[in-house]
Amino acid sequence: MTPIEADLYRARWRRARDPLRLIDPRAEDFMLGGLAERLSQPTARLLVLPADSDAAWIEFDAAFWPWWDEPRGDPVSGLSVRWGSASHPTAEAAVLAAPLPNSEKWGRYLALHRSGGVEVGLGHEATSEHNGTRYFRLVQLVGRFWCALDLYRDAVGRFAIEGPWEVVLALRGTRGAALGGFAEGWPGPDHFAYEPEPRVEDAVLLRCEIEAWPDAEAVAALARRLGGWIEDAWGCRDRRFLICAGAQEGRFDWDRCRLSH
Repeated sequence: MTPIEADLYRARWRRARDPLRLIDPRAEDFMLGGLAERLSQPTARLLVLPADSDAAWIEFDAAFWPWWDEPRGDPVSGLSVRWGSASHPTAEAAVLAAPLPNSEKWGRYLALHRSGGVEVGLGHEATSEHNGTRYFRLVQLVGRFWCALDLYRDAVGRFAIEGPWEVVLALRGTRGAALGGFAEGWPGPDHFAYEPEPRVEDAVLLRCEIEAWPDAEAVAALARRLGGWIEDAWGCRDRRFLICAGAQEGRFDWDRCRLSH
């Protein structure tokens, strides 16, 4: 992309993010627009926007649903990944959602937009509480995002979705929160050596641009990049979503994701 082309795409992506409330992390309604309104507690969100976020690349027809509903495993171990029991279209996207018992709200969702974008929204599963401190679950976040990016790799080829793309990561409610839910070998919040690094800001918004959608290996690198962003936001140089001891050292800790729940 030339600088002029990049500016045009950025203006288009920003326009698409506006109704989703993914512009200003200081705003009270940050991250609360669009499908995230259906989450019981909007906590984390991943959004990928294609070159033309106003286009209608995908039809939710009879050929679409068997592909959308097919069982999927994580991109490394192949173990089952559960997104939710509700699979249906909305005005703007096809969703896999996890409805909460006795509620109209969702606990999480995966959505593929008609425009060819993909979105993940996470509620309670992205955080936990320990001794009065709220923790964002690092391995859980990276694992969910990685699975969504890998599924999107399939969608890009199947529906001929054109780039470049913008990748946006958003976290809400980070003030006073810390990171937890680390990979094997790292001390967690129940360990005497663990010292949390509380966030000061209310929210986090990070973004990058990709000119060609990556293959499986590059998707893995992108997922690690997202994990690194989260660590950076808490001022940590480590990459605690990677196992740091034993024969699996340096690998992502899929065992601690529990994505089949």
